[in-house]
Amino acid sequence: MARVNLGLDIGTASVKAVELINNRNGYELKNLIKIDLPWMQENIEKEVITAKLIKDLIDKYKVNTGRVISGVKGESVIVRRIRMPLMGQRETNQAVRWQAEEHIPYSLDQICLSFQVLERNLMGEEGEYMSVILVGVKKEAVRKHLQVLTSAGVFPKIVDVDALALFNVFQLSNPKDKDKVALLEIGHNSTSIVILDRGYPFLIRDINWGGFHLTQSVKKGLKVSYEVA
Repeated sequence: MARVNLGLDIGTASVKAVELINNRNGYELKNLIKIDLPWMQENIEKEVITAKLIKDLIDKYKVNTGRVISGVKGESVIVRRIRMPLMGQRETNQAVRWQAEEHIPYSLDQICLSFQVLERNLMGEEGEYMSVILVGVKKEAVRKHLQVLTSAGVFPKIVDVDALALFNVFQLSNPKDKDKVALLEIGHNSTSIVILDRGYPFLIRDINWGGFHLTQSVKKGLKVSYEVA
């Protein structure tokens, strides 16, 4: 039976929705929707207006909200690729918390922590090791994100990291590509960067630079209005 997935991207300047049908032949695009957000300071009013626009989007386009996937990005998200000695799943679950204290600049009680083992049985100077992606997201950022969605009547099955979602899309579309690849997702205020090596994420970062800053540079250089730029 075909499964419908709704991806929601809540940005600074717009809300984008992608409705995909997953069937035996792969994925079929059913809806691709973008609604611009009015410019506002980051405050409670913006969360309320964003939630209303998401609800209006769902009502207008009749998208299926049974399985919603959303993402977070920005300074509250830390992603690191690390090496760990080769060990079993139970030991990894415990050791990851120690690694997080070293690699993530927030206390563990402030973050939602997750990880994924990318490769096992690798050989280094100190013996066998495994490659692990470590992810820490501030709980407050997740809370605000979920508050917007639930206020719109949306209860996501998955909250991913935008940069990792970008990697997943590339991997799905190019499963045999093992070259060094740079993936960029340029948003309004920030950009997600994913560097791949042999098909795995080597470096993942969010930087505070986006389309808004590019437009401002054009505006300044050409001495035109922001709208013209």
